[in-house]
Amino acid sequence: MNGKLPRNIEGMVEEYDYLLAKFKFVKEQFPGCRVSNVAHLNKPELIIFSSRKVNSIYTNYSIFEKSMELYIEPYVDISFEHGGESLRHECRSF
Repeated sequence: MNGKLPRNIEGMVEEYDYLLAKFKFVKEQFPGCRVSNVAHLNKPELIIFSSRKVNSIYTNYSIFEKSMELYIEPYVDISFEHGGESLRHECRSF
């Protein structure tokens, strides 16, 4: 998705098919995960998946400062295939 939803029905079905495939894949890998930022369906890179399972299997982490406190946030890089293309997203810990 390029940040703009298509105006024709074929394009909309294709975009939502991609999102549904992504959600189903994450659900299989992380049952019971939380989803946030779903208001950004036209920018799927802003959708956040989080699961407690990540704490025991994380592959990377990010360090950030917020309100003069330092945070470490573990995450797992996940990849899935859709339409013959390999796609990547992150699942974060909560």
